[in-house]
Amino acid sequence: MQYEVLCNRNEFKQTEAELKSQFVRECLEQMGVDLEEVWPEDIIDLSIDQKIKLRDILRKLDLEIIDDRDGGTIIYHEKQLIAEWKKCRFDLQTDLSELEPAKRVFIKIYINNWSVFEKEE
Repeated sequence: MQYEVLCNRNEFKQTEAELKSQFVRECLEQMGVDLEEVWPEDIIDLSIDQKIKLRDILRKLDLEIIDDRDGGTIIYHEKQLIAEWKKCRFDLQTDLSELEPAKRVFIKIYINNWSVFEKEE
């Protein structure tokens, strides 16, 4: 699925992290992973203990999450690709009709992800 998100230029990295975290969480929930104790919904960055617990759960379910260190993430189940979050593209935009100078410049984030759980449109 490809879509765009507009955000404040000072918050675009946080927005990207939130959207990516939400995508991974939704994929894991679709696989039936119980995340209540390990990954509360309001948390984006997990603590070390939470990551260890999550890794143990994923290992038992033969799920693997691989971060490509360039902004992308791939999720495998039993060595089969089930989801992918591709590196986002960012575009600096200007809205000259905006009266407040701080709001004139904003970031457009281009998001491209895919999962086996997407519904056909």
